[in-house]
Amino acid sequence: RDSLQSYNIYRFIYRQLGKYEEAYDMCDTLLVLQNKLASTERNNNLMKVQAQYNVLEKEHEFQNKIENITIIIGLIIIVVILGFFFNHMKIMKMKEKQLKNQLLLEFYNGKIKDLESSESSSSSQVQNLKEKVIQLQQKQSERLSEGKKLYDHISNGGSIVSWSKQEYTNLLDYYTLIDMPFMAHMETDYDNLSARSMLFLILCNMGKTEEEIEKIFGVSKSSIRSIKSRTKSRLNNQNSQE
Repeated sequence: RDSLQSYNIYRFIYRQLGKYEEAYDMCDTLLVLQNKLASTERNNNLMKVQAQYNVLEKEHEFQNKIENITIIIGLIIIVVILGFFFNHMKIMKMKEKQLKNQLLLEFYNGKIKDLESSESSSSSQVQNLKEKVIQLQQKQSERLSEGKKLYDHISNGGSIVSWSKQEYTNLLDYYTLIDMPFMAHMETDYDNLSARSMLFLILCNMGKTEEEIEKIFGVSKSSIRSIKSRTKSRLNNQNSQE
């Protein structure tokens, strides 16, 4: 811009001096400079607009990433909650089924006694009920037998990495026969313990060290500390509610 002002002054002076050819050449030079200046300004403006667009684009991409991460975290939390819920429901159904079987055993045995003391009862009715009792007892016996094998397995430091939910349940049922007060303690003094947490407490009650429990669970020290912390918080929650 300073150069344009200088050329304008020279052009004016040439015209005043009557040097029209020099003034004309100076006018051409001014037009060229003006065009270059306008082109430079347009390029600068385009660069500014592009830079602003790039900044806005990056901000938009960052916001999208934050939204996607938030959605993913939310979905993970929902999946974990649903997994815990269904796992809890599955365990509760198993316990409910076992309770029903126990109640059926008591009902059938009571019914058998009533029929045997009744003169009008038929031997076929008594025999039918006795067969049902035997079937239920066999199922119960098989479950406890499996629980005994699993108990011996962890007693010898065996791993539980591939255990199913039913195996956890069988072990818990069997351990009830070994230490019923401790099982009652876990049921009443803790707030909805998972089968995994109950097994952790059972292993502690059996005198297993944390190193031995690590090997049995097949996890790291930090995972055992996490299980221990969550289990302890369940006890604290229950105590604070009381």
